Amino acid sequence: MDNPAGSPRITYANIDQGKVQALSVFALNGRIEGTPCFQVGYAVVESRRQKGLASEVVKKRIEEMRNGFGRNGAKRFYVEAVVGVTNTASNKLAKRLLSDAPEAITDKFSGESALRYVKLFECGT
Repeated sequence: MDNPAGSPRITYANIDQGKVQALSVFALNGRIEGTPCFQVGYAVVESRRQKGLASEVVKKRIEEMRNGFGRNGAKRFYVEAVVGVTNTASNKLAKRLLSDAPEAITDKFSGESALRYVKLFECGT
């Protein structure tokens, strides 16, 4: 965990024999109706793609966040993914893990057409 520009960012990696195979990054991205929202990004080394590693590293880390935040008194948080419309693999993962009804948007950083997936997670205790 680090705090670039004063905003929390949590990075997780799947490591095999000392080498990162997949990673996910959750960065605090404001609030939705008062509830913290973390934007997620994920990547898998090319040689290990299509083996479920991205799904695994995102699902495990959301579960860890649910438990850890719950132990510290949080009740819920949102996870958001903004994915370019042409990124088929990432859209498939975001649809499966976050929402089957994404919002069509224009990505404010790239100016490209994108889909915004958002899901509310309840914290465990």
